[in-house]
Amino acid sequence: MDTFGAGLVHDWSLEDEEIVTSTSPHPDNEDFDSLEKHFIPYDGKSTGFGRQEQSDFHEIDYLPSSDEESSSQVVEAHANALLGDLIVGEDDELSTAESIELNPFDGLPYSSMYYELLKKRQSLPIWKAKDDFVLAVDDSPIVLITGRAGSGKSTQVPQWCVQFARESNFGFGTVVCAQPHAQVAMSLAIQVAREMDLTEVGNEVGYKIPQRNCTNQDTVLQFCTDDVLLREMADDPLLHKYNFVVIDEVQERSISIDILLALFKVIQNSRDDLRIIIISQSYEMPKLEDFFEEVPIVDLHFLEEQITDGSENLKEEHRRAKAEAERLNKLEINYRPVETGSHVQEVVSLAVRLHCDPSTEGDFLVYLPTTEDIEEACEQITRDVAIESLRDGCEEVSVIAIHKKLVHGAQQAIYENTEKVDEESKKRRIIVSDEITESSFSTDYIRVVIDSGLKEEEVYNCRTRTRSKNLTWISCDSALARTDRCNIGGKIYRIYSEDVFTRMKDSTTPCIRRMELTTHVLLLKRLLQRLNMNFSHCHFIEPPAPEAYMLALEELDYHGALDENGNLSDLGAVMSEFPLTMPQTKAVIASCGEDCVQEVLSIIAMIVSPSWRLNPRGFEKEARGLHKALAHKCGGHFTLLNVYQQYINHKRSESWCSKNYVNVNALKQAEKVRIDLLSVLEGLELPISEAVQDADILETSVKRALLAGFFMQVARDVDGCGNFLIIRDKHVARLDPTSLVDTKSDWVLYDEFLLSENSCISTVCGVRPFWIAEISPQSYLANLPQHEGKDYLLKLAARWRKQAARQAAEPDADLNLHSQRRVQSTPKSLTTTHSEADQVGSHNSNAHPKSFQIERTKRTGGETSSEDPKSNDDVDDSDVLTQAARDMAFVYRKASDYVTNREAGADAQCIVQ
Repeated sequence: MDTFGAGLVHDWSLEDEEIVTSTSPHPDNEDFDSLEKHFIPYDGKSTGFGRQEQSDFHEIDYLPSSDEESSSQVVEAHANALLGDLIVGEDDELSTAESIELNPFDGLPYSSMYYELLKKRQSLPIWKAKDDFVLAVDDSPIVLITGRAGSGKSTQVPQWCVQFARESNFGFGTVVCAQPHAQVAMSLAIQVAREMDLTEVGNEVGYKIPQRNCTNQDTVLQFCTDDVLLREMADDPLLHKYNFVVIDEVQERSISIDILLALFKVIQNSRDDLRIIIISQSYEMPKLEDFFEEVPIVDLHFLEEQITDGSENLKEEHRRAKAEAERLNKLEINYRPVETGSHVQEVVSLAVRLHCDPSTEGDFLVYLPTTEDIEEACEQITRDVAIESLRDGCEEVSVIAIHKKLVHGAQQAIYENTEKVDEESKKRRIIVSDEITESSFSTDYIRVVIDSGLKEEEVYNCRTRTRSKNLTWISCDSALARTDRCNIGGKIYRIYSEDVFTRMKDSTTPCIRRMELTTHVLLLKRLLQRLNMNFSHCHFIEPPAPEAYMLALEELDYHGALDENGNLSDLGAVMSEFPLTMPQTKAVIASCGEDCVQEVLSIIAMIVSPSWRLNPRGFEKEARGLHKALAHKCGGHFTLLNVYQQYINHKRSESWCSKNYVNVNALKQAEKVRIDLLSVLEGLELPISEAVQDADILETSVKRALLAGFFMQVARDVDGCGNFLIIRDKHVARLDPTSLVDTKSDWVLYDEFLLSENSCISTVCGVRPFWIAEISPQSYLANLPQHEGKDYLLKLAARWRKQAARQAAEPDADLNLHSQRRVQSTPKSLTTTHSEADQVGSHNSNAHPKSFQIERTKRTGGETSSEDPKSNDDVDDSDVLTQAARDMAFVYRKASDYVTNREAGADAQCIVQ
């Protein structure tokens, strides 16, 4: 295996390259206007077109052009004017002006800040391996790069790839760099744009993350999340748009990263012009070396450390281990196990004590497991330092929180005012973070690292079909990565004993081995179907557990995403277009049939966004009272809808949010999610209804649409005391104690169930058991574990099948029943022909709006109790799309390009084409 060590520094000269003058107008589209613009700070020393002195941020100046003069002529005229100012008539000064180096992307002279950053870039360890990287890319379609965090891999390698792609004028495609976290992708895009001397993110350099697309047709370097790249690959398996694909932070081992690596191994020989660059920390390299056989490796550890004579004969992993050991010897490691109190209190007291110690130098980096711990620690450190400053004259401190749930854009605070951290200012920064900073957000001056040794890990148990979030010890690899963030000569404080460290597991369990796989299996099915391959051709570094894969297939089958051969159905292809979980996607599709699209989109957008509730310390009681005033009597889902509508009705007022302790950032994100989902529906040309005005109709329609997607998340109150039995798994849980609405329903639908010592279900609303029997697939009900609720639901379903069969045989016999339950097409349990199905749908096809209102009036009129099987014979055994697009006989008949009926049979389905 080829391993590249130190080499001569190689630099591409821009003097011989073609100067590209940007003539693109200001991006004027809805996606760009809805995004926060990112401006690049300048030092105020530079002059030139589009660069003027400003104190904080600068936006590029787009000059207006007349009808006679094109925009390119305007750019050329101003560039010439700039050069004219520099030329004063003397020959020597003329030669100086001619030698000015221009930016190939905008045709403007480089600013002084560019050369300052270039000097810093060339001092990075990665630059010592630039020649090695060039040789590796020429030699192999896949290149592995490993090095310590902060060595410049994430910022410099993508820029080198852009230089390679420019040699062919981007004829083979552009460059994309995938990151595990959206905050990191945004931060890198901003930093790389500064280093490339570009004044705005979103043109030549941009980013694409969930709910934000800050790119345009001129983008040549795109930073994105691994999930976004996987979805792009689902549409274009060979990634023809890109010449270079960079996968960064592979050691994170997210599900999307593992799938991407498996797919790259499949397609690596399908395109001669595709280059795949894989960047990882050293502890993950042995697995990658075994997975990608005979590929070159650019290893920066040999360049950063002075290896003793004779070490060049050691094996690769031994050399890396030796380099790591030599670095650890230069750090002071202290073990301080928590004796009393919590780990947060121990970390806070230690950080404040070290800050007040005059002998302590540099910034602090503190690791805590959860977002709540981070926010609590930041608040306590700020308060305690303020008290100490009044008492003993302790210096001021800047406390910065960095975590995975941080609002997009807020992560840039870690880079603000870094030049002021010196001996004169004494303005120390204390960065409090979770594991996201183990390899990202590199910054100088870190002299103290405080490691709690804990992290929050999500685990899906395949046998019990439950999800749990647990505090667990980190792995040895993570502990060493956190230690590695400290500068040489610094101090490490581990808030655990050395015995705990020796008993830590060697590496972190990959997400593909411990999380639910349904959504990713759906995407993988779609992608492999485009490649004409099956699952057996896809080899993973560590394959998923067979139980997890089978459970994912089972859920896909229940939702109608698979056909009778186990391949992706047409409905499954439509569902794979939505960036949501399977239940959420199904609920959105079902809302088209229930004519409540606007409401369900708002609810789903609020579910996938961060919590809308703020509970500031000291104001918990007041906040809960205001939150209860926003609650809706119908349950948690309707409370989410009410909060979002109140936010819109108050014209997105931040003052209203602050007054009611509502998280305005969460609502902003929910609005962006809603816009994205609406665009997906429009792209699929699914019907989008107007907002429902009648409250009773709204409640019924929304609950039925939600139940179409969340039919596997239903619970029953077994004793009337609030102990709910999860009918799918027979777990017992109570309502979340923070719930604002105490439901009185015996049957409820919930959004989330977490298994813990006090298991609870959250975001709950009551549903009727008749709806469960009508909407849930018969195969799902039959496979439920044995309990009283199952028998009751099966009895309701049997009665509905009987009535549905009578109606199919005599479609005009009972008009009232037909208006009460608009049977769209052939139920799964019935054997009818296409002509019979057409007869069933013909009643609603010509007068759908009128019958729709009649049916809803009867559904909410309450003349009979649908919970009582004796008073309701209309029990439905719905097929997989009947509950997904209920009452769509009229709409789907008009949109026949999308829905057709299969040849009826025991497993007949409605298929979206």
